Amino acid sequence: MILSHKIRIYPNKEQEVFLKKSCGVARFAYNWGLAEWKNQYKIGGKPTYLKLKKQFNGIKKDKFSFVCEVSKCCTETAFANLGKAYKNFFAKRAKYPKFKKKGMHDSFGLANDVFCINGKHIKLAKMQQMKMAEELRFDGKIMSGTVSCVAGKWYISIA
Repeated sequence: MILSHKIRIYPNKEQEVFLKKSCGVARFAYNWGLAEWKNQYKIGGKPTYLKLKKQFNGIKKDKFSFVCEVSKCCTETAFANLGKAYKNFFAKRAKYPKFKKKGMHDSFGLANDVFCINGKHIKLAKMQQMKMAEELRFDGKIMSGTVSCVAGKWYISIA
């Protein structure tokens, strides 16, 4: 059973800029993947999120160098979320995926190997430690994390 714990985090100004960049990169990758999926499908291709991720990784250093400023997990989880959205659409569990808008639940995902928790502090990849409102309430292996911004306040949900 996977448990989740959502905890408020307190970034300083510099860290908040980095978190906003990470959310922007995740949104950009998702929207790029959605547009590319539509284009490939229109010309008769059979796109998958893995093919799109590989294609994006091949061009990101030349065309989208700003993507390299943040953790690679931002784009990886964005493409995985796009794959889940299409899977749910094709299984008739959801509507067709839509483009993400800025400010409408900004978030990005993290793999368990790019952050570590030490008491009431958390360290994300490419960042200094941040203070958390409370310690993690459960023991066990951390599977993943999702950083989100709701009403100007930052949270991390740890699974």
